[in-house]
Amino acid sequence: MKDEKLLIVMAAALGAVAGGVAGYFLLTEKGQQSLRSVRPRLDALAHELGGVQRSLHGVTDAARSGWQLLDEFVSHTNEHRSRSSVTH
Repeated sequence: MKDEKLLIVMAAALGAVAGGVAGYFLLTEKGQQSLRSVRPRLDALAHELGGVQRSLHGVTDAARSGWQLLDEFVSHTNEHRSRSSVTH
């Protein structure tokens, strides 16, 4: 029960901070200027993160293919051993 109350208080505090930051950047002139100056860097970061995500998808696909090949190899080897032990 205490953990739930702590979680609720933390979520409320985090929401208040996020609301304050958003209000500063969207509703004040200085905040809007800061946002305009940071935006190109944020866009570049988002682009880079998209590239990382695409790379991770490629690595994941390669790993999945490798596991499938390994699984097929092991299955084929087990079938071959089973047939060899039956014939001997």
